[in-house]
Amino acid sequence: MSYSRNVSPMEEFFRWRNIYETYSGYMMYGEFSTEFTVPALYKILENMIYKHPEMYCQFFDKTEEEAKSNPKELKYSWDYILLRILTASSFKKGPEAKISVLTSFNMEDVVEFIEVPDIDTEQGLIKYITENVINDNFHYNNQKPLWKLTVINRKNIIFYSDHTFFDGNSGINLFRELKDEFNELYKTGEIAKLLSKDKETEEKIMKSEIFSSVDAKQEILLPLDNFKICPYTPTYKTFFC
Repeated sequence: MSYSRNVSPMEEFFRWRNIYETYSGYMMYGEFSTEFTVPALYKILENMIYKHPEMYCQFFDKTEEEAKSNPKELKYSWDYILLRILTASSFKKGPEAKISVLTSFNMEDVVEFIEVPDIDTEQGLIKYITENVINDNFHYNNQKPLWKLTVINRKNIIFYSDHTFFDGNSGINLFRELKDEFNELYKTGEIAKLLSKDKETEEKIMKSEIFSSVDAKQEILLPLDNFKICPYTPTYKTFFC
């Protein structure tokens, strides 16, 4: 299995936009007809994460040895020009990056359950997003994924992500797969064991490991440098369909 790869030009463009804080992450909001419990969402996400490498990858700086043995030259790429325009004369090229599989992460690293009384109103939703979500950028070189879910009042979910891997289609397709996984638990009857709202049980599960690289089976996706249909499309979109 491949545990790391070079960064594609498009990914490099969005990575630097994030580093320079010129762009926030991407957010999508969904309302569901059924309440989510921590045990049920843990089971659903555990099934989903291992299917989609972008859910368990991060950007890491290359070591000097890695940069020499496997260099990525962006000087003449079109997005390098965009980077120069974006950052003007202040742009300074930092260390080369690679995309690598995370070692592991827990449920609480990617999910939070909260209560917001007026979230069902447009004003309440906008207020929560502007105060708590929109300026919360992701950071690189750490053992946390570039996405997270905020479950509000157990029925409403905000999917917030870094734009290097995810876009609006990613959010829509993620919600669809989440719904399908939830419905599958009902069909098999497994949901009956996952409905506990016991506080102690939920806190324990939130601190539990939900991903380990030891169990990862998927290859890290190849960069979409030559993706002809729509060069703007992040890799994740091609998997959630």
